[in-house]
Amino acid sequence: MAIAGGQQKGTPGEALLGAALHQEEVEGNLEAAIASYRKFLASRPADRALAAKAQFHLGLCYEKLGHAEARKAYEQLLRDYPEQGELVTQARTRLAAPAGGRGITIRQISAGPGPTVMGAPSPDGRHLTFVDWESGNLALRDLVTGQTRRITSDGVWSDHSEWAEFSVVSPDGKHVAYQWFNKDLFYELRVLTLDGSKPRVVLRDKELIYAWPSAWTPDGQQILANLQQKDYSYRIAFVSVADGSVKVLKSLDWHYPDRMSLSPDGRYIVYDAPAREGSFLRDIFLLSADGQRETRLVGDPADDRHPIWTPDGEQVLFTSDRAGPVSLWGVTVADGRPAGVPRLVKPDLGRVSDSLGMTRQGAYYYELDLGTEDVYLAEMDPATGKLARPPEHLPRFVGSNLASSFSRDGRYLAYFSRRGGFSGPGDVALVIRSIESGEERELRVKPYIRATPVRWYPDGRSLVVAVRETEWALCSFYRVDTQTGAASLLRKPVARRVVVTELSPDGKTLLFWRPDADEPAEPTLHRLIARRLETGQEDEIFRVQLRGWGLGRIVASPDGRWLAFTVRGSRSQPWTVRVVPTSGGEAREVLSTREPENIWGDEMGWTPDSRYLLVVRHAGPPQGKTQLWRVPLEGGEPQKVGPPMEGMRFPCVHPDGRRISFTAGIPRRTEIWVMENFLPELRAGP
Repeated sequence: MAIAGGQQKGTPGEALLGAALHQEEVEGNLEAAIASYRKFLASRPADRALAAKAQFHLGLCYEKLGHAEARKAYEQLLRDYPEQGELVTQARTRLAAPAGGRGITIRQISAGPGPTVMGAPSPDGRHLTFVDWESGNLALRDLVTGQTRRITSDGVWSDHSEWAEFSVVSPDGKHVAYQWFNKDLFYELRVLTLDGSKPRVVLRDKELIYAWPSAWTPDGQQILANLQQKDYSYRIAFVSVADGSVKVLKSLDWHYPDRMSLSPDGRYIVYDAPAREGSFLRDIFLLSADGQRETRLVGDPADDRHPIWTPDGEQVLFTSDRAGPVSLWGVTVADGRPAGVPRLVKPDLGRVSDSLGMTRQGAYYYELDLGTEDVYLAEMDPATGKLARPPEHLPRFVGSNLASSFSRDGRYLAYFSRRGGFSGPGDVALVIRSIESGEERELRVKPYIRATPVRWYPDGRSLVVAVRETEWALCSFYRVDTQTGAASLLRKPVARRVVVTELSPDGKTLLFWRPDADEPAEPTLHRLIARRLETGQEDEIFRVQLRGWGLGRIVASPDGRWLAFTVRGSRSQPWTVRVVPTSGGEAREVLSTREPENIWGDEMGWTPDSRYLLVVRHAGPPQGKTQLWRVPLEGGEPQKVGPPMEGMRFPCVHPDGRRISFTAGIPRRTEIWVMENFLPELRAGP
């Protein structure tokens, strides 16, 4: 596993520019961002790199709004900052966009609350399906009137939860196919009419984990679906609407497509998949509808995703970071093969999480991930547990930092920082920040790293990270040298659910949960395992029986005597915080909750004296306000530490007992946008 290191340090200019970037990229307030960039440039900053960056983003904001001022902004960058190589290249790419692209109109539409839409526009562009996350039901938004209504009624959040997920509208606009999670804890494929009639189960198979619908055949008789088996492999298949029979076209092991699309004539399927074994970068593939012929439609040393056919069937659009920021590209297709090289259609879409579909008129709907998380630093009075200094977030790469952890000697803070343009694996850096100087070292982990808190070894020179060798493989655990970036394998995966992990304070034992079943539908035994790293011996410390997955991260006390974790027996039971001796024995409860309050499993930390646990408590829904509490181990009333904030996670206390770090923000917040008038010569299609 290759890891590279480098030194970077923030500047006051970066912090000033960060406010404008936050308005543009996090808040989506383009008009305010334009004003901020203009104000920054009017101050005549001495740092030409920062000035060029502001000039470039000024052009991006205008372009997103469809203003002709974008071209002037890019041209000014070329005139005033010719030495800024990468930005100059990107500006020239945007200026070279096809003439038809200059008439592009882009507008935002709302699709209701929730972390993601999991829906699609109707072919006529009148409606958009989406998941109503308040109830778990499938809902419909009228894009003309703005009215929304639920079209299923069985969704419920309880011990026997049921809810809707991915959906797609039929060619005639009268029916919708969708994935439904049933009370037996597996997914079905269902169909209903948009007037809200009773759903009909098309495919119910206990041997399937998922059944994601992607498209309907032109005659409305079959549904193109992505089916996941119990061995976690995926299959591209057609499912008959009439009788639920399945025709498998291709198996994909553990790699599922982010998006599949069926050509308007029903002859070809395009999908994205890893470019090669061991890579999270994706290419675009074309598969004949009979499953007999396949070709790589788009291959490039970049991340190419979310392919979708244009209504005339002559082009495939896809998102790619091949020119820098994620942009929309297109490739012409003739007789199931590429006819020419990909060309830029629209630069800089933003952090795309999905392409939802196209209408017959050529309107392209896509989803942006505007979630934001940052690492905050604060100071706590050890005597009272109250904050002595308000939280301040780290200034670099605003909105993309999380899961911080202090080293055992208190000299460093490690955290993860996302760099990728997609709402997927992207490019995740492991950052080591000096507490004294503020200087930062970045370790680039080439395989897909799971951004959960690292655990430091006592020497402060190495730490443990959880890594997936490929995007959807199981987690392995590595020891990483923070100076050289060298990584050595500690443990290969043996179960899919082994991802909540702790390192003992002496650095000799790895602690994790192991269930007797990977996807426990029925009450299943979960074992707390201690793996001795020198010998490989594994011992069971504690066991608990649960239905589903109701266990949180294990957190070891600094004195090595206790392990704390969160648990609930079922969805109808409250979350509790329990502690168990590291030597084994009975667990005891130190904190419980009542609805609608809850606790999440990655939201605890110990004070250095091992007398208190820091616990994040949620006042309501997951997107609501959260608050940090100090809970005494030996009994007594919990104490509020600081003011409510959104999305607090991963609290960690410095060895001095005063400084604390945590993550806060909304990790997933999506918006739906539609782009029109970018393919002016498209025929209307059937």
